[in-house]
Amino acid sequence: MMTISTPDSVLLKVWNAIPRRVKLLFLFTLVLGLFAHLFMFMHKLPNHDDLNEFTLLAEHNLCLGRWFRNVIFYLCGSFSTPALRGPVGLLFLSAAVCFAVSALGFATIAGAGLAAALMVTTPILSSMFAFMFMAEAFQFSLLCGCASVWLAKKYRRGWLAAAPLLALGMGTYQTCFCIAAALFFYSRTRVK
Repeated sequence: MMTISTPDSVLLKVWNAIPRRVKLLFLFTLVLGLFAHLFMFMHKLPNHDDLNEFTLLAEHNLCLGRWFRNVIFYLCGSFSTPALRGPVGLLFLSAAVCFAVSALGFATIAGAGLAAALMVTTPILSSMFAFMFMAEAFQFSLLCGCASVWLAKKYRRGWLAAAPLLALGMGTYQTCFCIAAALFFYSRTRVK
């Protein structure tokens, strides 16, 4: 007789499979990210790109090679809503940090925490949050890049899942490839 698992039992299995250290890193990154970027989430005024987003059509994203960006926009809509887009982007960013730190294989929790703090508070990330209409798309792309490197490194045939995931990230925002390539190179050449 075949049993069908309920979604909550599957999520519970996945949650229990995640190491405690990664869960703590996710929570640390989320809290630190809120402290670092909360001002932008609550006080950002629209800029020219935010206002231009009202008039752009979905075909504009295709011209830029961002074919998956429209799917990500369904999470938060097409309006520049920093109080919604910021925390959603921060959730993606926290997951990306966990994948990146796991791929790099930090031996200590302090080293992992410092790497997470550096990744969350880097100035380039602050400037990404200045363009709030794409905040969750930037962070989703980063998550895809970091997760693809983790998959390729962790599993023998992980590249089979990593390649489509990297393609999704590049279809959202193309900098994902540069970050994934640098992370992959560093994770392979790092002295243990």
